[in-house]
Amino acid sequence: MTMRESCNVDRLVGGLAAENVRWAEAIENFRRQKRTLCGDVLLITTFISYLGYFTKRYRQHLMENCWRPYLSELKVPIPVTADLDPLTMLTDDADIAAWQNEGLPADRMSTENATILTSCQRWPLIVDPQLQGIKWIKNKYGNHMQVIRIEQRGYLDAVERALAAGDVVLIENLGETLDPVLGPLLGRETIKKG
Repeated sequence: MTMRESCNVDRLVGGLAAENVRWAEAIENFRRQKRTLCGDVLLITTFISYLGYFTKRYRQHLMENCWRPYLSELKVPIPVTADLDPLTMLTDDADIAAWQNEGLPADRMSTENATILTSCQRWPLIVDPQLQGIKWIKNKYGNHMQVIRIEQRGYLDAVERALAAGDVVLIENLGETLDPVLGPLLGRETIKKG
């Protein structure tokens, strides 16, 4: 072995020794997380499934005063990480930065809404009086989105064409009642062909 190769091997071994400390810390964190993983996932899925429509104050109330205490007061308590933030498990800084580049406001509520929108399997309902969410969605999906209003003529044909093409459909200005024809679509009772 030459002197140069020996130096490279020494640097590699030194670098891996430093990584050993980080790996040991990561293993310990994973062991702690193993105890609370089920409860954390349960709490995060309730966050995605049920909190989208509510205000910031009510979201905090449900998480801190209803759901966390309920999980800990069960006959067999479900452990949850004490300082769990659903955003840390569902997104990262790169996602949030990309959303903000697409026009999403930088506040916590908007980030939570974007997280719910991108994480859910259901069709999300967005109550957006300031039109900030709509602006972000339009920037995010661009040409791959069909914007439709229920009162426009031939809107069902437009929805059908967009879905057949695999485009995102944004239905604006929904009232309190929906056309019953949209029921199967909103219930995800769709059939894939081909």
